[in-house]
Amino acid sequence: MKLLSRFLESRFWAITVKEINQILHNRQLIFLLLFPPTVQLLIFGFALSPDVDQLALGVVDYANTYESRELVQSLTANDIFEVQYQGIDEKELVRQVETGRLTTGLIIPPDFNRQLNRGDTARVQVFIDTGTL
Repeated sequence: MKLLSRFLESRFWAITVKEINQILHNRQLIFLLLFPPTVQLLIFGFALSPDVDQLALGVVDYANTYESRELVQSLTANDIFEVQYQGIDEKELVRQVETGRLTTGLIIPPDFNRQLNRGDTARVQVFIDTGTL
């Protein structure tokens, strides 16, 4: 309670009250404080899409099994990812993600299928270029 009374008696509170009164008495200032941000929100709301689709995906599949191909297929089925690189060179995949040619890189290890068959969590390595998102 003492802290609240101290705050209400402070210079900061006095300046805050003064500024609020000044803003409320100036119609032009109220307009300038409300109208431009509202217009910006409306424009950005229509111009920017929250949908993410057609991200460039690179895949290095060391396992090369039905399950690993099924994983890649499940990533590309909904048009969020589009496979643009598929190879065996891990360094090339990482380089393409770093340079921005690919948005995401996926490396599937050779023991992917074995881990799934044992009932373990199969681990994959993912590289993401956050500069292009």
